[in-house]
Amino acid sequence: MGWLKSLFGAKKTPRNALEEVDILARKIIPPSYRQIAAANGCAPSNVTSDEQIMVIYQEVGTRFREISKKRGEHLSAGSMNMIVFKFLNVYEKMGRDVYDSHLVHELELYERDGLREDYKHELKLF
Repeated sequence: MGWLKSLFGAKKTPRNALEEVDILARKIIPPSYRQIAAANGCAPSNVTSDEQIMVIYQEVGTRFREISKKRGEHLSAGSMNMIVFKFLNVYEKMGRDVYDSHLVHELELYERDGLREDYKHELKLF
């Protein structure tokens, strides 16, 4: 009977706390960015999938946190949210290639010179 549920898309039960956090994050993060974007007339719109929002959220967050550790700094959740928000806009407006090169460029700047002032603003998702 279990195969029947999986065949018809029954929800998978999380096996551990990490999976539970991931499920919750996927329910909260994309709609929060979309709500902020709608209020400001910018990306991410429905052109960018929820899955892509999560990919960018994880990729940008991971890469900036790596540099922050090298620099002996702590990036607040609000600053990370702002950085991700800016990269969501680059991705949607300019495409993956520009996003990729911009990410490399911004990481190099951060490592060399510190965090840009416009990234230091706190963006609350919830």
